[in-house]
Amino acid sequence: MGVLVNASRKRNSKDASALIRLALLIGLMASPGPAFGAWEQSYVKRGESRREGRAWVERAQCGTATHEGGRLILRTDFGSIMVKTGRSDRLDCQVRLEAYTGGAAEAQRYFRSFDLTVRRADGITYLTGKSVRERHRSLRMNAEFLIAVPARFNLDLETHAGDIDVERLEGELRAETAGGDIRAGDVTG
Repeated sequence: MGVLVNASRKRNSKDASALIRLALLIGLMASPGPAFGAWEQSYVKRGESRREGRAWVERAQCGTATHEGGRLILRTDFGSIMVKTGRSDRLDCQVRLEAYTGGAAEAQRYFRSFDLTVRRADGITYLTGKSVRERHRSLRMNAEFLIAVPARFNLDLETHAGDIDVERLEGELRAETAGGDIRAGDVTG
C-alpha cells in the first residue's frame, strides 16, 4: 500500500506542477510586458509588386506601438522621407519602392535586396532601409517613406539620397540628406 500512496503523491505533484506552469505561461502571454508583447508590437508587411508606368512598384506597411515624447531613428540608403502627425500611440509607415527595370523578375531581385526593418528598444523606434546590392545599382531603385508619428515626438532622420519633409512637430528634429532638400513646417521643441 505504501508504494501506491507514494505513486499517487508523485502523480498529483506532477499534475500540480503542470497546472502551475500552464497558468504562468498563460499569464505571461496575456501580459503586455516584454516577454511576449514586444515582438507583436512592431511589424513590416510587404505587398505584391506591379507595373506602374515605367517602374515596377512594391508597397510596404510597417508600424509599432509608441507614445507621445518617443523617438524615431530612421536610416536609409536612399529615398525621400515625409513625416506627418498621426495617432498618439502609434508610429505608422508606408514605403513605396520603385524599380526601373524591364522585367518583373529583375524588379523582384531589386525589391528583395532592399531590407526594411522596424524595431523598438528602450523606448526608441528604429526604422531602417538598407540595400544589400552595390551602391551603383541603387540608381535603378527609389524609395518613398511616409511616416505618421504622435504630435509630440523626436526625430533623427538620415537618407543618402532623397528629400526630407516634416510637416509639424513638437520635439527635437535632426535631419540629414546627402542629396536632396530638407523642409520643415512648424517645428517646436
